[in-house]
Amino acid sequence: MHVLLLVTVLALLSGPQVATCRSALYNTTHARVGGKLNVHIISHTHNDPGWLSSYAQYHRTLDLDGHTIGGVEAILDTVVSSLVDNPDRTFVYADLAFFVKWWQELHEDTKAVVRSLVQQGRFEFTGGGIVQHDEANSHYSGMVDQMSLGMRFLQDEFGHTPRIAWQLDGFGHSRTEPLLKSMGGFDALFFGRSDESDMRQRKENRSLELIWRGSESYGSETDMFTSQYPTGNYGEHQIRLHVSG
Repeated sequence: MHVLLLVTVLALLSGPQVATCRSALYNTTHARVGGKLNVHIISHTHNDPGWLSSYAQYHRTLDLDGHTIGGVEAILDTVVSSLVDNPDRTFVYADLAFFVKWWQELHEDTKAVVRSLVQQGRFEFTGGGIVQHDEANSHYSGMVDQMSLGMRFLQDEFGHTPRIAWQLDGFGHSRTEPLLKSMGGFDALFFGRSDESDMRQRKENRSLELIWRGSESYGSETDMFTSQYPTGNYGEHQIRLHVSG
């Protein structure tokens, strides 16, 4: 037994070492370079306030393939520590339902660190609402209310409100969205899950970006630069029926 333990310890000590993660800076630019494709990788999150588990369960713990791991509060803790460890890192956060609860439980020293990261532009908010509201069934008054709650929180705590709208997980889209966002001072809107045929055509024509007018009555005042998320679309499902004779 003692020999087995000794062999195990020696094997662990002599095993391959885990490489440390080092930051790498790339010569990036927003300008187009002939023959090259610039890819912008944006670390961001989207947290459903409720889906397969309750709001409280998602906040504290998550069940992943039968294993219990830290929930959204652990994600936020990790994001902040990772940003502090490396000044080259940035992060984009949407959906304030969990952030507000996490923020209310923070020590004032940690709040000061987060405020500093926001001021540096390394921890950035998008959307600004408590959730990414549904556009197909929600009444516009509900959209306005939940956006107002989130924006007021950000203004009170950080003196900052987002300029980019973030609707990546909606089901159905309404021109009420660009109308409200343009009237709220947003500069652009990103969304996911458009009509399958429209998405296919726009991919072929390279026209995923568009100017979306929220209201014909208000005209160009409601024009919103919009881009569609190119992947993650549920789309159409082909059903094949096999009839046995």
